[in-house]
Amino acid sequence: MSMLSGASFSATAIDGPLLVAGLQGSKYGDLSPRTQRGTLSVTFSATSVATMIGVGLTGQLTARVGMAVLVGVPAKVLGTVAGERVFRRMDAEWFRRAVLALMVVSSVSIMTRVVTA
Repeated sequence: MSMLSGASFSATAIDGPLLVAGLQGSKYGDLSPRTQRGTLSVTFSATSVATMIGVGLTGQLTARVGMAVLVGVPAKVLGTVAGERVFRRMDAEWFRRAVLALMVVSSVSIMTRVVTA
C-alpha cells in the first residue's frame, strides 16, 4: 500500500485516501488512534518531502506555487490546532468513525473534481 500511495502522490498529489484505507483494512487497523495518527503523519511527511524534491528537480516549484503555499499556511496552522483539540476528545471508536467519514468526504470531493473537470 505504501508503494501505491507514494506513486499516487507523486503522480497526482493524492495519497491520503489510499494509505488510510490500506491502514484501516490491514492488520494495523486495530492500532491505537495515537499510533495510527503517528504512523500516517510520518508516512505523509516522508512522501511529501520525497515528492517536493522530485517536483523541485523538474522545475515545477514556481513563484506562483510558493505564493499559494504562503497563503495556505495560516489556514493549515489553524486547522492543525483545531484538529489537535478534537483529537484529544476522541476515543478509539469515535476516531475510527471520523477516519472513515473523512475518507468518504475526501473521496467524494476527489471524484466530484474529476467528473466536473
